[in-house]
Amino acid sequence: MSELEEINQKLLEPDRFIPAEKIDEMTLPEETGIYCIKVIDMKNSGFEGEIQSIFLERNNPILYIGKSDKSTLKKRLCQELRAKEHGTFFRSLGTVLGYLPPKGSLKNTKRKSNYKFNKSDEVSIINWINKHLEVSWIQIPKDIGKIEKELIELRTPLFNIVNNPSRVQLLKDMRTYCREFANS
Repeated sequence: MSELEEINQKLLEPDRFIPAEKIDEMTLPEETGIYCIKVIDMKNSGFEGEIQSIFLERNNPILYIGKSDKSTLKKRLCQELRAKEHGTFFRSLGTVLGYLPPKGSLKNTKRKSNYKFNKSDEVSIINWINKHLEVSWIQIPKDIGKIEKELIELRTPLFNIVNNPSRVQLLKDMRTYCREFANS
């Protein structure tokens, strides 16, 4: 078995997944690694409309595979699941759930892509995360970027756009709209 196959198998072991609602009470690793976010129940995913149709058609509960190579898994999971400095997954999920960043909120900032939602929307998104998602992670000390890329290519998670041969154009368009809205 190759290193990628071993990592893939270990990361996706059903017993490794923790309900997102338990993240706050856990001691998260202060190490680097790879994480996987997936829907607990595909039939009750919490998505609606075209995204729900795409999600069901793909028949893949994995939403996102990410890496923590410049920060710890603890910091990264808090960005993605708790809106601490809004990670890519959190922004994408909020967008898919129909939330918009405050209009013009990026207009006078240096970073023109990293939009945020208002506090009440963040709470709603986190509540949705707690109800519908679970997460797994493994600590990996090296080649994290390469492994993340290969896992995305292999597993084609719905919310990964970069390196995903099955990227969803609708998601990319929705994220672009949010960036433009926050910069207008």
